[in-house]
Amino acid sequence: MYNFTKLVIRKIILLISENNYFKQIHIAKLKQAIQQGIDSGESTPLNMSEIITKAKQRRQ
Repeated sequence: MYNFTKLVIRKIILLISENNYFKQIHIAKLKQAIQQGIDSGESTPLNMSEIITKAKQRRQ
């Protein structure tokens, strides 16, 4: 029984470690995307009618 419990605990620790690792990667990617947005400069208002017109032109 002891060996089984030991294996289960090891597996749980491994899964928690992997989960934390992937969370860190996800957070790093989000930070990078945020920084890219900041670096891209000031935003401008969207003109939806212009966007729709361009999209329709591309489909033709």
